Amino acid sequence: MKKTTKEILDSFEEKPICKQEVIRNIGLAEQGLPLTQPLARLNTHCNFKEVWESMFEKERKEELKARQAAYKQKPSYIAWRKAYCTSQKYKARIKEYNKRPEVKARKIKYLHRPEVRNRINAASRKKYWLNKQKEVKHGR
Repeated sequence: MKKTTKEILDSFEEKPICKQEVIRNIGLAEQGLPLTQPLARLNTHCNFKEVWESMFEKERKEELKARQAAYKQKPSYIAWRKAYCTSQKYKARIKEYNKRPEVKARKIKYLHRPEVRNRINAASRKKYWLNKQKEVKHGR
């Protein structure tokens, strides 16, 4: 005699599910094979969905970053971005944003950090010496 779905679920409820079973079922799902337990039971008793998402989150993020990088290399996107960034509306929004007191304070705080100061000083010294060399070459 055939068992009903309820009877099958009840028979599964008798056995406790361990972490190894979740990992085994994830492996079976990757291969396209049937699971050892019904998916509903796996989700309710041992957070199968959470474990699945945590295992593949890194791969999905890397795939998403690769797709976004490829999209940003398209000529249509580059043209749109250039047009957008050179528009007067965009420039006005940036100016308005930079005039905010909290933005100014954050910028000043950043510029006073020792590693940033050293980098700025090194760049300005390099620019100074490059200008000096040009003056010497041109006899000024």
